Amino acid sequence: MKTLVIGATGYIGSAVAEALVERGHEVVALSRSGVEGGQYEVRVGDLTDPTSPAGAAAGVDAVVHVAPPPGDEQAGKAALAALLDSGARVVYTSGVWVLGASGDTPLGEDAPTNPLPIVGYRPRLEQQVLTAGGVVLRPGIVHGRGGGIPSMLVGWAKEDGAGRYAGAVTTRWPMVHVDDLAELFALAVESAEPRHRAARRVGGGRLHRRAGRRSRPGSRRPGPSPPVAHRRRGRGRAVRGRPGPGPDRDLHSHPQVGRLEPHHPTALTDLLTGSY
Repeated sequence: MKTLVIGATGYIGSAVAEALVERGHEVVALSRSGVEGGQYEVRVGDLTDPTSPAGAAAGVDAVVHVAPPPGDEQAGKAALAALLDSGARVVYTSGVWVLGASGDTPLGEDAPTNPLPIVGYRPRLEQQVLTAGGVVLRPGIVHGRGGGIPSMLVGWAKEDGAGRYAGAVTTRWPMVHVDDLAELFALAVESAEPRHRAARRVGGGRLHRRAGRRSRPGSRRPGPSPPVAHRRRGRGRAVRGRPGPGPDRDLHSHPQVGRLEPHHPTALTDLLTGSY
């Protein structure tokens, strides 16, 4: 299948593009400049221009949207409308932040949304995609290949000599390896199931800071367990000039991944012996 990947040079998008090629698909990359596409055919497009995505999606069988949203709800809706009207199968990337904090209540893919403010309008974009017959994936915190939010936490730990807490030390995150997630995107592209279905959430391998001793909140002294697994209370930082997307929120979710059987390292294994 010929697949347009929006965000093909990014952290998740590059893994998705590789997974699609490995499974025999042809990848087309969307680029605002027309020069960033790596080994793939490049088409020029800008998600902030509502007329642009339709031309970029012409003649493709599927569109995988893994680029950050434009930051404006109306611009996001216009771009999605153009992609959905192209006739291609659209796989849209959302995230578990739309579910909000859950505490000890496990959340499945049919749980009602309670988005954090930073993604407040995202559920409406999800519904736009689902109503038109597309697929929505809600990844957890993505790790692997030395990237993602864990890379930022590792950098802070190296800087301080200890990790940092954000919120309670019992905070849990649903985690997924970037290559397992990329395989799920490929499965979504290939799926022959009806396209109008509930959004899927990916979250295998939770990072849980109850294992081993912990540094006390506010202390720089690390315990025996890896410093990256500890984040000091009150030391959350902004990401790209905006508050981080709720790193202190406890989100307890089932590791459901549809037909995918994760086979890459879990988050803790990856942090201890893997790519970080």
